Amino acid sequence: KEKIGQYAVGGLIYFEQNMKSEEQFKEMLSTTQSYSKYALFFGVDEEGGSVSRLAKKGLADNVGPMAEIGASGDVAKAKEAGANVAAYLSEYGFNLNFAPVADVALEGNTVLGDRAFGNNASEVATMVAANVEGLKEGGVSACLKHFPGIGSTLEDTHDGMAVSEKTLEDFGTTDFLTFQAGIDAGAEFVMVSHLSVPGITGDNTPSSLSSKVVTEVLRDQLGFEGVIITDAMNMSAITEYYTS
Repeated sequence: KEKIGQYAVGGLIYFEQNMKSEEQFKEMLSTTQSYSKYALFFGVDEEGGSVSRLAKKGLADNVGPMAEIGASGDVAKAKEAGANVAAYLSEYGFNLNFAPVADVALEGNTVLGDRAFGNNASEVATMVAANVEGLKEGGVSACLKHFPGIGSTLEDTHDGMAVSEKTLEDFGTTDFLTFQAGIDAGAEFVMVSHLSVPGITGDNTPSSLSSKVVTEVLRDQLGFEGVIITDAMNMSAITEYYTS
């Protein structure tokens, strides 16, 4: 309460440790908003499947992993999943979902597991767009992640540096197709990862700290005019190499 009154806080992210019961959690969000003179973004990772904070606490039904929906080839299921998630998120007071995962997962990628829709860029693009539409129609902002695309690395940015050797042209024929589809469908946020892409930046600077990735590529090349945020800054890909 003190900090929200002191600073111009734009938004908050909630995790499982914040959730005790349906009643408690609804009260928590509405009370928090009452402390602020600004309209806040209330965000959560509710992708479906393994990364579903509310569903894992038993506060909602899990819509299932996006890999299963992708494998079904049924685009309507991707939209329905977005709509279902939006319905229960908005009931609790959320207006932002850190989803969908727009990465194109290479065969054998263990970092993403079943979180991505698949490994075919054009198929993933249609799924991502449909999921964004489902969320948006339900009154919840979508956030595409993890730009420029972490599906080709075998390292996890939670644990340290993760590198992709893909060039700008490589991304242009894979992950950029899916992010562009999500942007065109109305995604209002894009989350930039800590992935190092020397083929674009020329060194191992994490994408989240690179004006080349954030401004030249995401803003100027893909034409994204919404809100750009970073992945969590307490991940080892940042903290092992940079001070606060």
